Amino acid sequence: MSVLGDVRQALADTITAAVDNFHVYPEVPDMVIPVPCGVVQPDEGDYTYVQGEPDALIQLSVIVLVSRGGEFASAQALLDGLISPQGFGSVAQALLDEPTLGDVVEFAVVTGFDRYGRFNFGQGEYLGARLRMTVDA
Repeated sequence: MSVLGDVRQALADTITAAVDNFHVYPEVPDMVIPVPCGVVQPDEGDYTYVQGEPDALIQLSVIVLVSRGGEFASAQALLDGLISPQGFGSVAQALLDEPTLGDVVEFAVVTGFDRYGRFNFGQGEYLGARLRMTVDA
């Protein structure tokens, strides 16, 4: 079983490596630079023990943020691509291509998105969405 910090780091590393010009923070920073970017946030976890060995099913979110500056339609198009269920530039596609996050977990999968709209983060305002993920660590 992987520890939560390892899962967060592996998730951030896998997505950052797979999606061009997109940085993922494994922990919540005070401010985000640059955008577009993602921020990993654990939501909840369930633990089971089989013959004394732990297993964890962890629900995480990656908050995907893009700049609201410039043309708003362009910002929406960029966000739409990042949160799409598959395709070039999609966070979900990055996990479909590398579901074990470099052999750190059994599997990681994007299960959906919500909260599409304005996000205040630090002192900035962004367009964003929350990607919901399940990880079997």
